[in-house]
Amino acid sequence: MSMLRTCSRCGQTDDHPRHVIAAPAGQQGANFHHRCHAQLGCPLCIEQLKGAGDAEGEDLRAYLLANPLSDERVAELLGQESEG
Repeated sequence: MSMLRTCSRCGQTDDHPRHVIAAPAGQQGANFHHRCHAQLGCPLCIEQLKGAGDAEGEDLRAYLLANPLSDERVAELLGQESEG
């Protein structure tokens, strides 16, 4: 079991996979269920969930681990140039 965290969007506390947003020292970051963040328009979460079907919890974690986004794809989704 992973660390329990509360989703910044839906408020549910669980150990499901998250997209964690870091913040500078002294500021509060955020963490979202991938589905919650995709609903808010996060291009990374939208892309990561393609092909995941209705997977949640451990099933979603297994899917994400088996289907990681490449560094190049992440850079493309974020509108940055890849260093690779």
